[in-house]
Amino acid sequence: MGQERVKPPLCHTPFRLLDVVDTTNSTASLVWLKPEHDGGSRIRGYVVEFRAKGTDNWIVYGETKLQKILVEGLSENTEYDFRVKAKNDAGISEPQSTFSSVVIKEPRIEPTADLRPSRAMTEYSCSK
Repeated sequence: MGQERVKPPLCHTPFRLLDVVDTTNSTASLVWLKPEHDGGSRIRGYVVEFRAKGTDNWIVYGETKLQKILVEGLSENTEYDFRVKAKNDAGISEPQSTFSSVVIKEPRIEPTADLRPSRAMTEYSCSK
């Protein structure tokens, strides 16, 4: 009687977080936390996908063993959705998507210093 190999179940629990932490005019930096449960089989990597907002076609960007990736080659001023799937010996999990779409552009950094002239710089006095 042949023995059938039993595969562990996929990790169906969603990720706890997937976030875009930085963008440039052509890249997005993604980070995520691994799923709470792996279905009894160690997670071997992650599949990262993206699509332009409003389209149905998910594009596989690549795979990584890390819980972060830099997605390159994106179009500036275009809005994208991102998602990640975990891989283990049983297959690929359900995807976890970003909470909202992200516009690819250089970050605008507001100045934090007070650039107005100070009183000391505007008052002039001479003493004899």
